[in-house]
Amino acid sequence: MRIVSLVPSLTETLCSLQLEDYVVGCTSFCVCPPDIHRQALLVGGTKDPDLEKITSLKPTHILVNTEENRTVDILGLKKIFADTATQVIEFFPRKIEDVEKMIDDLGKIFGRQALANEKTNQIQIIAAELLKRHKQVLKPKTFLYFIWKKPYMVAGKNTFISNLLESAGLSNLINTPAYPTLTTKEWSSHPSADLIFFSTEPYPFKKRDLQDFQNDFPDCRSELLKADGRLCSWHGNLTIEALTELQKYQHHLPNKIFRSFI
Repeated sequence: MRIVSLVPSLTETLCSLQLEDYVVGCTSFCVCPPDIHRQALLVGGTKDPDLEKITSLKPTHILVNTEENRTVDILGLKKIFADTATQVIEFFPRKIEDVEKMIDDLGKIFGRQALANEKTNQIQIIAAELLKRHKQVLKPKTFLYFIWKKPYMVAGKNTFISNLLESAGLSNLINTPAYPTLTTKEWSSHPSADLIFFSTEPYPFKKRDLQDFQNDFPDCRSELLKADGRLCSWHGNLTIEALTELQKYQHHLPNKIFRSFI
């Protein structure tokens, strides 16, 4: 097997399934595990992969994501390898259940079913515990999850981020799908959220950005927290850790997923 992964979360998940030795190519954003670049050739970024370099690796499998990779690149790869045995495998998990299926599929494709079953079982158990507890909450806390600045962009419904946080009993105020922009004008007519999360990626919000936000939205009275973008958006193996940290959050315990800016 010769695997090229164009998705950081998929690269991390492949390695968690003990497939690291078979990953021959990955993106410059594939940083987990940290030593993956020692053996895998860098083939560009998630939005600008070098298709010729990927072809030169003679891969048996190429893993892509509908949202993270560009359609033109995915179609280009499918065209290049249309008459070969190389498989271009496309994933697009938007719910925790989709992550379970994705891991199960990877286990079947690459002969790691036992390991995959362990991971999906863990996800099911923790997700069920989260659901049981949040059903007891009479009034869920509302949230906005910012992923970008200039323009401000937030995670809407039908995204993995939103589904993950809602699994812990939170309620997303953004009902539109994907990642809409939120202007100061739209903010004035928007109900105030209990919690506002600023992700560490793709835009790495820092303290100075928090001050800019408060200047742009001076009437905001929400609790402002930093969210670990990797845990909130890297669907796959890290979903287990994300759900575990959400459990701690539910029980008002220190956790790695949400932190104060102070």
